[in-house]
Amino acid sequence: MAVGASRSELLEWINTTYQLNYTKIEQCGNGALYCQVFDSIFGDLPMGKVNFNPTSDYQTLTNYKILQSGFSRHRISREVPVEKLMKCRLQDNLEFLQWMSRLWSENKLDDYDATSRRKAVVSSAGSVTTSAGRRVFSNSSLNGTTPGSRKTSLTGVTPKAKDPLHPKPTLSYSGTRVSSGLQQEVKVAKAELEEMKMVQQSLETERNFYFNKLRDIEILTQNINGKLQNSEQLEVSVDQLVADIQEILYSTTEGFQIPTEDPPLETPLDSGKENDVKMVDEETF
Repeated sequence: MAVGASRSELLEWINTTYQLNYTKIEQCGNGALYCQVFDSIFGDLPMGKVNFNPTSDYQTLTNYKILQSGFSRHRISREVPVEKLMKCRLQDNLEFLQWMSRLWSENKLDDYDATSRRKAVVSSAGSVTTSAGRRVFSNSSLNGTTPGSRKTSLTGVTPKAKDPLHPKPTLSYSGTRVSSGLQQEVKVAKAELEEMKMVQQSLETERNFYFNKLRDIEILTQNINGKLQNSEQLEVSVDQLVADIQEILYSTTEGFQIPTEDPPLETPLDSGKENDVKMVDEETF
């Protein structure tokens, strides 16, 4: 994938490589495609938890939390501008997709099956089944360096067993040292456990958010019902009651806000554009 690829080139790459049917770059704003691209490089995202057709901002935020957890796990300092990308604007998503396509072209996994990865399931032990081996990347490519230093050094872990996440452990001749293979397995298990904890916390937060809404509506209706049973005069009109219920329904809390139309202030990370992919195609304007 060339640096500064156009919209048509990126869409062809997306649909051909990941067996999707995207028609606009703006569709990438829900975060699912970015998760798939990242997984086709590292092979360790829980793709079964990624929602490719989110119907709420919370589901979209969950996609980005999964993506950001991968960035943190692999120590990638590149910022994921979630608020900008969620607005599904062409400019922001095109720039970020161009950067990810360059990262993919330099480090992609061989024989990556996008369709089967989207159907990956989480076992009862909390591990995600995957057919891709893990790779260790140099910081130059991951953090968006200049083209002259984009070549990455890869250290492939090529499992010979059918199950790449659980190779058979071997012991040294002394029987006292744990093999490097077993140590790698422990690291993988810890990373996946942290991933599952994050998903569980997100689900619990969502559950509590909506439960509190229902509880507030219940209290409101109980107060009105109590006055009716005591033949007390109601001091609220139907319009006011509807307004009170709607206020509860549409209230937000941290992590559930709908992004505003005003772009956020640029941060120091945003100013490092010299290391990022530039949009050069005239059709992007």
